[in-house]
Amino acid sequence: LESCNAIFKVNKQRRLDITRNHTATHLLDQALRNLLSDEVKQAGSLVDEYKLRFDFTYPNALTKDEIKKIEDEVNEKIREQLPVKKEIMSYKESEKLGAIGLFEDKYKDMVRVVSVSDYSKELCGGCHVNNSSEILMFKIIQESSAASGIRRIEAITGKKVYEYLNKNIELINSISDELKTNPKNLLSRAKSLNEEIKQLKDDIQKLKEFNEKDIYKDIESEVKDIKGINLLVHKFDNEDLDTLRNFENRIKDKYKDLIIVFATVKDNKIIFTASVSDSLTDKYNAGKIVKEVSKITGGNGGGKKNFAQAGGKDISKLDEALEKVYDLI
Repeated sequence: LESCNAIFKVNKQRRLDITRNHTATHLLDQALRNLLSDEVKQAGSLVDEYKLRFDFTYPNALTKDEIKKIEDEVNEKIREQLPVKKEIMSYKESEKLGAIGLFEDKYKDMVRVVSVSDYSKELCGGCHVNNSSEILMFKIIQESSAASGIRRIEAITGKKVYEYLNKNIELINSISDELKTNPKNLLSRAKSLNEEIKQLKDDIQKLKEFNEKDIYKDIESEVKDIKGINLLVHKFDNEDLDTLRNFENRIKDKYKDLIIVFATVKDNKIIFTASVSDSLTDKYNAGKIVKEVSKITGGNGGGKKNFAQAGGKDISKLDEALEKVYDLI
C-alpha cells in the first residue's frame, strides 16, 4: 500500500445512510418486542445504504394496525432525539444492563454494547448514529414471510423515506388526473366508481339472463326425434363451459332419452361437450361420441358414459364435426 501511495476514503453519505438503517434496526427490534412479545427473537438482518431488512420469530402475519403501531413507536423514538452510546465492557456487565445478544454462547469476555438511551441495548459491533434524530424518519415498506415461523420487515430511513413519499404523491396525483378528481376526493371517487361498476355488472347479468331466455328457445327448437331418441346438436359462439352445462341441465330436465352435443369457440379454441340420458347409456357413450367428433378438428377428449368434454383446434372443420354426430347416432 505504501509503494502505490493509495488513499482510502470513506464515502460519508453512504456510511451515514448505513448507520441510519443500522440504528433504526435496533429501534425496530425493541418496538417489536414491546408491541408483540418479549419472545420475539432476531432471526437475521441486512443493512445497506438503501434499506434495512429484519427477520424475527413470530407465528402470524402482522396486521395493518400492528405495523402502524410499530412504525409510530420507532418514529417517536427518533423524534425524542435519544443519545446513542457505544461502550466496550465485559459480557457479564452487559448482562446486568439487560443488553440483547444474538448468539450469546459465541461472545468473548469483552463485548460492545450499543445503547439508544434507556430504550434499546444490544450487543453490536456495527456503525451507528450518535443521536436517534439523525435517522430523520422511518417507514416500513413491506412485511412478509421469510420462512415457517419467521416474519420479515423491510424498511427505509432518512432521504429514502422522502423519495418514497414523493413517488407515492406523484402516483396519487396521476391517479387523480386519470379519474378527473382532486386528490382529496380520491377515496370518495373510488367508492363511487365501485358502485357504478357493481351496477353495470348487475345490468350485464340481467341482459345476459334475458338473452339466454331467447337463446334457450332457439336451442330447444333444434331438438330432433331420431328413431325415438331426442338429439340436440348446437354451436355457440364465445360461450364458456359453465354456460353450456347450464343449458344442458335445463334441457335434460324437460326431455327423456336425450343426447346433447354442444360446441363453442372461445379464445380461438373449440370446446365440445356431450351429454347422454342415463336411460340411453347402455347403448350410447358420451365419452366415445365426443372423442370421435373432436378428432375431426384435430382435438381429443373423453369422459363418462353420461357426460364428457373435449377440445378442438381446427375451427374450419367445426361444422363437419357436428354433422358427424348425426352419423354416429
